[in-house]
Amino acid sequence: MTSPDNASTPGARLAANRAWAWAAADRLEGKRSLVATVYRMLGANRDLYYAACCDQDHPMRVLEAYFAQLSRDELDERVPLQTAWLAKWADRLTAALELLAESVRTAPNELAGNVPASAGAGSVTNLRLLYVTDLHGDVDAYAELPALCSKHDAWTIVCGGDMLPMGRDMYAAQREFLSRELPECLDRCASKGITFFGLFGNDDLRGVHDIWLDLVRSKRGVYDLAQQWHTLPGGFTIRGCSWVPDYCFGLKDWCLRDSPEATPVFTSGRSIVTSSDGVAEISDPAAFFASRPTLEEHLNSLVEPGISMERAVLVSHAPPANLDLGTLWSGEDVGSKSVHAWITRQQPMLTLSGHIHESPDVGLALHGQPRQTAKLGRTTCHQPGQVLPGELTYSIVELEAGGEVRIDWRRMALGA
Repeated sequence: MTSPDNASTPGARLAANRAWAWAAADRLEGKRSLVATVYRMLGANRDLYYAACCDQDHPMRVLEAYFAQLSRDELDERVPLQTAWLAKWADRLTAALELLAESVRTAPNELAGNVPASAGAGSVTNLRLLYVTDLHGDVDAYAELPALCSKHDAWTIVCGGDMLPMGRDMYAAQREFLSRELPECLDRCASKGITFFGLFGNDDLRGVHDIWLDLVRSKRGVYDLAQQWHTLPGGFTIRGCSWVPDYCFGLKDWCLRDSPEATPVFTSGRSIVTSSDGVAEISDPAAFFASRPTLEEHLNSLVEPGISMERAVLVSHAPPANLDLGTLWSGEDVGSKSVHAWITRQQPMLTLSGHIHESPDVGLALHGQPRQTAKLGRTTCHQPGQVLPGELTYSIVELEAGGEVRIDWRRMALGA
């Protein structure tokens, strides 16, 4: 594991300190002690991370030194601590814990792990993240993610949907991926202090969604974007939307009508939804979609008091319409009008999308340059597309304290 002292940049030092805290908390086996609570606090409080990374006298260093001297049996509480040795550390530990507790006294909600801070809270810093979408279970692509984070000094991964493999037996393939390949990737990320924000897309079966949520609950630094708003370093907030407008394909797990006026799209063959109980056929598409909210209604439900759109990121698997971000090779724009309208009204700092793999290359063919980023009012809208297998599309996104968004759109060969 990288030492915070040996990491070369503030972001790398933050990630290394985070990895150490997670590993130490794992060694405590999740026991609800005061020290374990401090580790949970560190997982949510970006200011403590930066302070601990940069200050050799920070109280977190006392805890690190204390645990570094314990044997494995002592860490696992198989043997008692030596009384004299514990007495030697007692005053230093007490003082360090009091200082740490005082430093978060004014923001107790952050102890819960994922509760967003109020607008403007925390240090004013930039954030660099790695954005990928539509990986569809490509093992080679997932294997590259930790190295790409190190290469670009981006210690947060955001995955914009369609995380899981397809194939003739999608249930089996996706269960297998969620039980083996994805946990292995998440463990590699955690060992480097990399946080992973994931989102299901239209090709990720709802029937395996609970397996993904179990991973979110059990793995360090793994978050589901669709459940709630999350706070990122720098005071930025992020949330996701898995839903897409109804389309001509049969799998309707994450499909909604785009607006109340929309009607079900004709599907050749049967339309289905999945659950943990298996596959169910949709016999009456009109009734089925009438029983669900529209995408417009769902997006409106995401707006919450205390979430400042000036520093908010929406990850919508469906790209907005009318911005050349959802264009098929046929030239048809299948982006969401509701997503476009929501962005126009709410004006978040950034939206990240996916779904339509070929859209940037359609822009290249039609206009002479890829179309993967557009502006809608003050909002930057980005949809990088995807060209897997064999080549990975990804983006390095930097959010600046002053409100600027910088995006470096890249492609790399896999397996070279």
